[in-house]
Amino acid sequence: MCFFWGTTYLGIRMSLESFPPLMLVSVRYVISGAILLAFAGARGIYVPRGRELAAACFSGFFTLGWGTAPWCLPNC
Repeated sequence: MCFFWGTTYLGIRMSLESFPPLMLVSVRYVISGAILLAFAGARGIYVPRGRELAAACFSGFFTLGWGTAPWCLPNC
């Protein structure tokens, strides 16, 4: 566990030399969301649709955007 946790920080440090922080965070969230969606689909877990999905996307976008973007933008 410690090995994988440490390599994550090493990967973030190395990738920050090439990519802006906001893009790096965005790509990370898109990849992790796609993995979770694929896992839910494979297991037959309920995935919201329609208005429920729109509300979840709206709240998730502003939660992650408001919490992450102001800290990343001065460094971009």
